[in-house]
Amino acid sequence: MRNLGFSDVFKVARILKKLDVKMDIQPGMTQEQLGGQMMLRAAENLGNAEAEVTEFVASMKGISKEEAEKMSFGDLVDFLEEFKKLPDIQRFFSSVSKLMK
Repeated sequence: MRNLGFSDVFKVARILKKLDVKMDIQPGMTQEQLGGQMMLRAAENLGNAEAEVTEFVASMKGISKEEAEKMSFGDLVDFLEEFKKLPDIQRFFSSVSKLMK
């Protein structure tokens, strides 16, 4: 998986907006807590951003959109586990949440 880049801030902000996710980042929040909060809030409206999420996953993994669409549930879980452990993930979502206000 590649590292997060500048353009990813805008991609994720658009996805979270479609998912109607409002990030509530608290000081001292761990990466696991942040990831869990995001997943719970996003699951409810995931279908609203299916294309954008698929494209983002493909981009992060360096695969085609078609390959991302064929990922197994286990592969998706592995991706999410790896994603929430990326360096600076909390700072990344802090930046995203500021753009969404």
